Amino acid sequence: MIDSQSVKTTEVGGLKGFDGYKRVKGRKRFLLVDSQGNILLVLVFAANKAEQLGGEELVELLAAEYPAVVKVLADQGYRGVWADEFTRDTNIEIEIVERDPAQKGFVVQKIRWVVERSIAWLNRYRRLSKDYEELTFNSEAMIYLASIHLSLRRLAPNTDLPVPYTSKQKSSQSATSGSIAA
Repeated sequence: MIDSQSVKTTEVGGLKGFDGYKRVKGRKRFLLVDSQGNILLVLVFAANKAEQLGGEELVELLAAEYPAVVKVLADQGYRGVWADEFTRDTNIEIEIVERDPAQKGFVVQKIRWVVERSIAWLNRYRRLSKDYEELTFNSEAMIYLASIHLSLRRLAPNTDLPVPYTSKQKSSQSATSGSIAA
């Protein structure tokens, strides 16, 4: 799945632009994630980069780095001639997930929530709340570092921290509450 996020930049300098659709002056992050939400590729541009152009560059990089991928889901911002041409030229199908015109308000769309969740995970990192880097290469590296940190925390969780709402805690609480009442 592919999606973009526009973020503000600081006064550090570097590449900047204005995203007129989201009304943000800064940079645009293009993320490509797998079906589990793990980040595969990231590209960072000025915020005025069109989603179609950024998506095209990201999917071209995907075709070179991950030849086994056969389908990419994208939102309506990525539709256009490039998606049809890219599908014809490569073995990667670009599927545009479109909203039903009758829908009102927010409705979760066909597994695209996975990429939105990945963006939300990244937003928990203070260093990624804005783009503090001068070079886009460094911005991409910070996103990859945050992604690695998330993966490591899932693979080797900290067992010293209490886990809320486990069955062990519930049984010990009921045992103590039963003895108090007796």
